[in-house]
Amino acid sequence: MEPTLGSVFGAFSSRASTADEVVDLFDAAGQGTIVETGWSPVSKAYEFENQWGEESGSEALAVYAGAVRHDPSQGIVVVLMAKIRTGKDGYYPTPTRAGSVRVVGAVGERLRLMATSGAQFVFDVPTRQYVSP
Repeated sequence: MEPTLGSVFGAFSSRASTADEVVDLFDAAGQGTIVETGWSPVSKAYEFENQWGEESGSEALAVYAGAVRHDPSQGIVVVLMAKIRTGKDGYYPTPTRAGSVRVVGAVGERLRLMATSGAQFVFDVPTRQYVSP
């Protein structure tokens, strides 16, 4: 049985010792929620800053933001579909080497990413492409 985004979110909220800590982990953003944790089920070849996710019907989608472990200047976004394998999972390096990225906001399913260098990117989840900010 594969984990749903809800079960992943629940795992983090169960680790918090107060209600305030649970609130600090999650931030509504666009059609989903930003989760302030670097945890992921993805390969150890990547180091993640945080993640954004949404659930729709029987599908859960998670987007992990961070960097390639052996090249921290290369930011990366990894998209995973949790329940139904649609072939839309993927690894998306940032267009420029600007350091590790984190999700800082969203409008709909367009994620605003900030790199450690200060560079900003927008990742469009439905098309799996970086678009102009």
